[in-house]
Order: sequence, then structure tokens, then C-alpha cells
Amino acid sequence: MKRIVSIQDISCIGKCSETVALPIISSMGVETAILPTAILSTHTAFKNFTFKNLADECRKIMKHWKEENFEFDLIYIGYTGTEEILDLVLDFIDEFKTDKNIVVFDPAMADNGKMYAGITKNIIQKMKEVCKKADILRLNLTEGSLLSGEQYKENSNIDENKKTAEKLRTLGPKKVIITGVEKDNKIGDVLLNVENLSGEYTNLNNVSFQARRGEILGVAGLDGSGRTELPEQIFGITTKKSGKITLDGKEVKNRNPHESIKNGFALLTEERRATGIFGILNIRENTTISSLKKYQSGPFLNEKKMKKTTEEYIKSLRVKTPTQETKISSLSGGNQQKVILARWLLTDPTVLLLDEPTRGIDVGAKYEIYQLILDLAKKGKTVIMVSSEMAELLGVCDKILVMSGGRLSGEVDAKTTNQEEIMTLAAKYV
Repeated sequence: MKRIVSIQDISCIGKCSETVALPIISSMGVETAILPTAILSTHTAFKNFTFKNLADECRKIMKHWKEENFEFDLIYIGYTGTEEILDLVLDFIDEFKTDKNIVVFDPAMADNGKMYAGITKNIIQKMKEVCKKADILRLNLTEGSLLSGEQYKENSNIDENKKTAEKLRTLGPKKVIITGVEKDNKIGDVLLNVENLSGEYTNLNNVSFQARRGEILGVAGLDGSGRTELPEQIFGITTKKSGKITLDGKEVKNRNPHESIKNGFALLTEERRATGIFGILNIRENTTISSLKKYQSGPFLNEKKMKKTTEEYIKSLRVKTPTQETKISSLSGGNQQKVILARWLLTDPTVLLLDEPTRGIDVGAKYEIYQLILDLAKKGKTVIMVSSEMAELLGVCDKILVMSGGRLSGEVDAKTTNQEEIMTLAAKYV
């Protein structure tokens, strides 16, 4: 049975563990969560409470676990803003060293959300030590608050903190993940080639790019930049003025969605309630509606086969619903999104176009969708994902196209770029 040790600021236990850590960890298949700091939450009632007290109490628990030959698979660190907690983390790694030692390091909650605001040289040094000893490192160093500067107007060390954050990304660990999804998709040869694509009634203007097999290609941009119009144009929802789309060396017209589906394209739209779901239909009908030919038996539909397929997708995508007969409009946003994804997966697309796939859904469902996107890429599919969440683009995608004023203002590598560069490109033609 897998176990977790969670080391974090006790003020973050409810907010951080329940809404962020545990949904992600449970999606990773961890069966038992052990939160030693939760036991010590009563210390906040004492006037003499300090992080040193917390660390000392945790060391007592460590000693007991050592005597009982306690073993664990993962440490979740939700707070790293004090030397005492970082020392505790290092002691844990040294005391319970195993070949499965995994550290998930998440400094986003540090200093009450003010990431890297006023941290000392000693804390930076201890962070580096943790980084060197970690097998897997989760760094939320690309969140908007890090680069906006709004929270740090009175902090004279903003530039130094940014440099430190960038340096930490390059230290030590064997694998680096940002969203909780470990990226191991292999990118192949060019599959999709778009040349000089322009819209008749949209601001899309001479957009050209290539996407490869197994690649997750992000699309960033401000509202009105053409980021949503791009996948809609490729899918044939809007009228094309000019341009050429080539799939696997063969030109495809994609004059309408029906033709696009035949050519191996699928589109998950931005507004799922308005243009994604059929609210008056149930889950089975929403899942199979784009693949009805598969279920035709003469002039009738094979309902038994439809039920079997829908049940398979409900289980594989972990859709939470009483039955298949439940109307999709009664499901949560995350479960609605999973049903729409099941609909398109059933068409076996070569290119999957996703417009804001995780908007308005909870953290646990987000992780599952990220994992699904990665699984599709690993099968050689090309995924094009539009998102307004910078951390999502940087954490999930391989490359990012940046749209500005209907034009492609730049293409960046997700591994080496940062939010500042992307925002500069997004404002290029505004």
C-alpha cells in the first residue's frame, strides 16, 4: 500500500491538501495519505507556536516511525517558506532514504501565496539542497503571480527572486513536472501543416504552422487574438478565405465539421454548455452522437452496442454519474467535459483540437484531462490546445503558438520560455 508524508504549513492543510494535493495524489494511485502536520494543528492555539515547535514535534513522529520501520512512497511538501521546514524535509529524505524516494515540491503556497517574496539566502540554499536530492520535482514557478510584480511592489528583491526561480528549474532532479503530469510523449514527423490560413469573417490573417505526431501544441493569446478562431477555422466551423491545410501529406478542405470529422479532426469547443453538450439528451446519446454509423443495423441503431461502448468510456474516463440515462446537463462541469471528450475519442481522431479543455472544472478532473491529453499524444495523435492558463500551457504542451491581433506573433518552446516572453508576443499586434 502506498503512503504519503505531507509536510506543509498547518494554515494550508484544508485549502492546500484537500483541494490541490489530495486530488492529484489520488489520481496517481496513492491509497493512503498520512498527514503528520494535521495532528499538530492544535499548536496554533498556543501563543508560543513557532515553526521550530512544529518541526520538533514532527521529528518525534519521525523517530517513532523509524523505530517501527515505517516506509513511504512520496513526500508532499506544501510549504517551504521557513528554514525549519526545509531542514525537516532534508532530515526526512536522509532518514527514510529508499529507491522510491520521490519529493513533490510545491512552493506556490509559500509566504501566504507571495511566492519568493523576501526569502533569505539561507532559504534559497536549502531549497537548492532539496532540489538536488529530489527524484521528481514539482515547481509552480510559472504562475502569473510570480511575474506580475503586483504583489511585490514593496519588495526590492523582485528581479533577484525571478532569477532564483529560473535557476531552481534547472537543478538536480531526474524529472521535472509542473502540473502533476509526467511528460514522456515522443514527438515524430510532421503530421499537420497549415499554410497562410485566413478567415472570411474573422480576424484570422495568414497563419502558418506545423504540428508533429505525438506533439501537444499550445495556443496562447489575449481575448480577441484569434486563439479560438484558429481551431474553429481548421475544423470548418467558420468560412475560410484562403490558405491550405495538409494532413499527413494530403490536402484536406475541411469545409464544414462533418467533412472535418471524416478527415480525422475533432474539436472540443470553448463554451461546452452552449456548443458542446446536447443538454436535453442523456450521457449515452451525447457520447455516441458523432459516431452513429458505427451502431447502425439496417434502418435501426444497435442500442445494446451503444450501451456497452458508453459504459466502457464511463469507466475509463471515470465519469461520475448514476446511470447512462442521466441527462448530461445535470452533471458537473468536469464530468460533462469527459463525456464530450469520450464523444470525440469514439471518432478516433488524428488531430484533436481543444479550446479551454479545463476551464471551470475542479483540480482532480483537470489532472485526469491532462493525463488523457498526454495518453493521446503517446499514441501518436496530434493535440492542439488553446488555453488562457499560462501554467497549463507551460506544463502540458511541447510548443506554444502565440496569437496577436489575428496573426501568429511567435512560436516558443514550452521548456525554455516563460510567461514574460509569451505576454510580450501576445501584445505584439494589439
